Amino acid sequence: MTNDLAQFFGIQSSQGRYRHALHSIQEKLQPSHCFIGKFVDDDQVRTVLHLADGKEAENFVYQLAGTPCAKAKESLGTCKFSSGVQEIFPYDDALKDWQIESYIAVTIRSFNDKPVGILVCLFDCPTDVAPSDCAWFREVGYLIGAEFKYELNSVENEQLISHMSLGESLAKLCTLEWHLSADTVFASDYAYQLFGLSEKQQLTRKQLAALIVPRDHQKITEQLAAIEQGTVECFAIEVEITTTAGESKYLKVLGETKTDSLTDELVVQLSIQDITEQQQLIKRLGLADTVLENASEAVMISDSKNKIVWVNKALENLTGFDEAELIGQDPAIFSSGKQDADFYQDMWKTLVEKGVWRGEIYNQRKNGEIFPEELLLNAVKDEHGEITNYVAIFSDISEWKETERRLRFYADKEPLTGLANRRAFIENVDLQVKRSKASHQPFVVMYLDINRFKEINDIYGHVMGDFLLVAVGKRLQEAYDNHDLICRYSGDEFTLLLPSSDLKQAKMKAEQIQQLLSAPFEFEQLALSIQVSIGLAEFSQGLCCENNATATELLKNASHAMQRAKANSNRESSNKHAIGVHDQQLQQQYLRRLALRDKLKLALSAHALTVNYQPIICAKTQQIEKFEALVRWHDDQFGFVSPGEFIPIAEEFGLISKLGQFVLERACQDLGRLHQLGYERISFSINRSINEFRTDNDQVALVTQAIAKYAIPADKVVIEITESVAMSSNHYVNEALAKLKDTGVKIALDDFCTGFSSISNLIEYPVDILKIDKSFVDNILIERNQSLLTQTLIDLAGKLDMQVIAEGVETIEQLNCLRDYGCNQIQGYYFSPAVPIDECIALLGKAAKTAKEPQ
Repeated sequence: MTNDLAQFFGIQSSQGRYRHALHSIQEKLQPSHCFIGKFVDDDQVRTVLHLADGKEAENFVYQLAGTPCAKAKESLGTCKFSSGVQEIFPYDDALKDWQIESYIAVTIRSFNDKPVGILVCLFDCPTDVAPSDCAWFREVGYLIGAEFKYELNSVENEQLISHMSLGESLAKLCTLEWHLSADTVFASDYAYQLFGLSEKQQLTRKQLAALIVPRDHQKITEQLAAIEQGTVECFAIEVEITTTAGESKYLKVLGETKTDSLTDELVVQLSIQDITEQQQLIKRLGLADTVLENASEAVMISDSKNKIVWVNKALENLTGFDEAELIGQDPAIFSSGKQDADFYQDMWKTLVEKGVWRGEIYNQRKNGEIFPEELLLNAVKDEHGEITNYVAIFSDISEWKETERRLRFYADKEPLTGLANRRAFIENVDLQVKRSKASHQPFVVMYLDINRFKEINDIYGHVMGDFLLVAVGKRLQEAYDNHDLICRYSGDEFTLLLPSSDLKQAKMKAEQIQQLLSAPFEFEQLALSIQVSIGLAEFSQGLCCENNATATELLKNASHAMQRAKANSNRESSNKHAIGVHDQQLQQQYLRRLALRDKLKLALSAHALTVNYQPIICAKTQQIEKFEALVRWHDDQFGFVSPGEFIPIAEEFGLISKLGQFVLERACQDLGRLHQLGYERISFSINRSINEFRTDNDQVALVTQAIAKYAIPADKVVIEITESVAMSSNHYVNEALAKLKDTGVKIALDDFCTGFSSISNLIEYPVDILKIDKSFVDNILIERNQSLLTQTLIDLAGKLDMQVIAEGVETIEQLNCLRDYGCNQIQGYYFSPAVPIDECIALLGKAAKTAKEPQ
């Protein structure tokens, strides 16, 4: 790979590097198709280079869903299907069209582990790529990932050059906007002063053209003709004018055409600078100096003879040289001697011919330290095409290089504990799956979680938390078998691969590990005791779907078993049941969740869910004042599915936004219907989840648009949120709720005091309605403490000008008690369960009829 690496980074362009990488893959692996793609909007791939039978082919965009690339995106290692890939992914049309039989891919990730692209090889015959070739293929993926980041940084650097040029020109500038069809010109205040015109008069093209000296008329006429014909979109020219006062001035004119978004009229935007006096150049450079002096990248400007004329503070900090030591010097003062004469000759040739050069170079600081840098060189030319200056922007990439080295060194290690990392663990489990399928021997994956680890971090700090993780890793290694593999999977979670164990042996090892970890961990003067929850998943022909079992599925199974063990432990308040086993029951529960997930997707697409409404009545008059919108789902296969089951599934699998939008739209539609029938005093409460409040899911726009669509008053819509949403530290959540309140929408706070609550937060974040949870109402007549707390909440809400709704009211005694406490409204089965909209209309009609009858 060393030679490939040198050749790869020796190529100047990103596309050239991608081409070199794909041709290297083509030569080594001989795929029928191979391509490099970038992820677009998380659900699409857009290729940047595509080879078909070794020749460059047309790029394309495709959906991830239903393709092996979706599987590869989830994988942290190499995703490989040695045969039968069409049967595994029957909905991938490209596999059929190209007659693909086998597949290998690696996901390209940024340094924060986010997937940004993918490298794919497709074979038209069954192909089992050797492990060494897989490793080489991953290395190529790492190089392409580095190029993705390099390309982004280069664009940013080129933008900085553009900003520098603009900064140098910002002195005595005016702007004009010329509307071609109306032949009118709108100008900034300084334009009138520049041209010597009255600020009150309307400017026209003819009026301004009259100021231009005759020898520049042809230049202007040709430029304006090109603009009107649409052959140019931007331009830069210099002209001489004579102002109305007879003063001669030289102007630099920068222009750009655009189409007005409202009128579709062609508009020319002009920036005009008076370059008559040489002092303006000094001001321009002074402004550029300010911009560049505060840039984080090191910037150096040299003259046409390549002598340094300016450096910024970042360069001084980077190299250790003071500005006085550098002015007048040749940039060779930084030379490390690591690049030979041929390198610099090629660099200067490219710079002179193309005007730009970029790449990596080793330079030397004043103290003699050699460091790698990323360098962008630009040649600045005057109007005659002569080079006047060279601009260099470079940054120290020592840290990046060290990170690259560490990534290579720690390709299979987690840096804190020195245990196997997640990627290496998953690859080993997948390899063990293949071995066990061939040998028909079971093996076990163990998933271990430290209970209440967050509390340790919160109380003792993250440094102590890291010490504990390292110590746990060491103790796990004490129970280490030569054939076992231990991994710090994430956070406070560890996983073990037990290739030589069946489930009975794994349980014994889990008990040994629990006993081993139960002894206190001593750190200086502190002794920490911990408990762990362990989940076990056995690979066997019965539990793992034989042909389709993967490391991801086994780990998911073990994680579910661990979570069930933890839940049992919490219920029992002991560590007795802290070992869970993935069995047929858990498998069926998991399969049911997956089936419900798929069914819910279809139901949402087909609008097959319904919305019922539970009345909220006045505690004093017992008249209906509001309804709470509650989603319901009846499936042909599963029958009635409880919201308590399918809403968490929607949260887990990213369907909550679609579900919430369905309820919002349907509720606003039904509320509009009630208002049209004359029940204009009725309000609707609509629940929103914290997962719906995301910057990419604009709740303010969604709610206000739904309200406007069905022409209902904003103050008749109540957005009902849980306490966790209202008290969220997420700035966007608080901002969105505040904007909704500004439109007139009411905010109701649900489940208050059922979790960790803060009265001060309630005061600082005013809501319109406070909802008392059913758990308080159930015990209001028998539990004195809960009764007092309920009464206190109602009193406090009243003093804060909040309405109070009590949920789960089922008896007249509960109603009377709440009414005596001052509760405004009640909701519960005492009056009615949630019913369809037609029954709501019937309830309102019955109440209206009763109110009209003589008493």
